[in-house]
Amino acid sequence: MKRRSFVGTMCGAAVTAGAVAADGGAAKHDYFTLYLDVIRAWKKHDAEAVLAHMADDIEWYVFVSQPPVRGKAAARELLAKLAGSRHAENWRVFHHAVRGSRLFVEGVDDFTDAKDHRIAVPYAGVVEFQNDLITGWRDYFDSGILDKMRAGGDVPEAIEPLIRRAGEP
Repeated sequence: MKRRSFVGTMCGAAVTAGAVAADGGAAKHDYFTLYLDVIRAWKKHDAEAVLAHMADDIEWYVFVSQPPVRGKAAARELLAKLAGSRHAENWRVFHHAVRGSRLFVEGVDDFTDAKDHRIAVPYAGVVEFQNDLITGWRDYFDSGILDKMRAGGDVPEAIEPLIRRAGEP
């Protein structure tokens, strides 16, 4: 068999195998839609709807430089605290990719804090799922930018192009 024929046959087999796996395997779950459901719930500060998407033993790194929030009770406590200090939620996702049961996202956490300071921080995150529940969540962002805006500073000009993009939801 010639090399070109062999490569073509193998590529066709890989596509077919992928389609079979997608029909009966991990692709049963639309992780991005589940994540968007979390965002939509959070925009209404519906902590119980957010928690409904989390496993009982969730490990959530809200700031990767801090210890994680572990378990739904701790997540509920954190969400209650955050809900009281934020409004005008405009959290958006610009790009995403899924690999196995992991969702990778790029977006902006954009809201107004209790002192009426606009906070708009670009972030990347990794969300791990088991079935339809989030078991792990890690957010990566520049906490220095967050601290400056919390102190009343404007959104840095350098990140304006990143945060003004349209996104979902």
